Amino acid sequence: MAKIRLDKYYTSAELAEYCVNKTKEIIGKENITEWLEPSAGAGVFLPYLDGNYLAFDIEPESQGIEKKDYLLNTVDYKKGRCIIGNPPYGKGNYTSVKFFKKAITQGDYVSFILPISQLNNNMYMYEFDMIYSEDLGKRKYSDRDVHCVLNIYRRNPKGINKKPNYDLKDVNLRGVATGKSRNDKVPEKYDFSICAFGSSCGKIAEYEGQYCQQTYFVINKYKDEVFEVIKNTNWKELYGMTATPKIKHWMINKRLKQMIPQLT
Repeated sequence: MAKIRLDKYYTSAELAEYCVNKTKEIIGKENITEWLEPSAGAGVFLPYLDGNYLAFDIEPESQGIEKKDYLLNTVDYKKGRCIIGNPPYGKGNYTSVKFFKKAITQGDYVSFILPISQLNNNMYMYEFDMIYSEDLGKRKYSDRDVHCVLNIYRRNPKGINKKPNYDLKDVNLRGVATGKSRNDKVPEKYDFSICAFGSSCGKIAEYEGQYCQQTYFVINKYKDEVFEVIKNTNWKELYGMTATPKIKHWMINKRLKQMIPQLT
């Protein structure tokens, strides 16, 4: 896939309007004191921001946008401000995470269009509470379709959140890959395993090494409950996986904690 200059992917007016309206609905329009669009580009979000906004871009393509590099400039915090937009993603979502880390210092809400890998994912953008995550499907950006998500975050009144820890004592996981690169060994005793990579992601394995990557479960408590949760979870739908899906350990533990609160 050819790279678009400055990692700019132009959002449609229809999608921008939808995301702004959904943000107002989830946060409450009355709670938003000002909008900030950090990568405004052609200004597609601006008509829906009630005329009360700041807008920046490295190369502005519309009136009302200041020529600034958002990541290199300082904007003072304002109570009730919502930072909204479709930030550049960068390799491995690195750039959009930087935009998020900057945004949380400037307001109380963040509403970003992000790669589908961020659906229900708070491992890297965790400092605010994620209050909404919607699979937007594949959308047209410039000359290509991109599968994306709308995530809305709110400042926790108790302060900045710490990075989530989904580790469990009651359930131990071990990932094993087949082939020459295999580093981990299958546990001597385990309860079951699942396919952790590819089109069969999430399926219960029938035997060791059935799939190129398997996650093995060693369960100390609530074995039946854990098995039922894992067996009945649609991982691709829950986490919006890409064409090459992979189930990470934190995804499993997070799901288990949600569905079986008594696990420790």
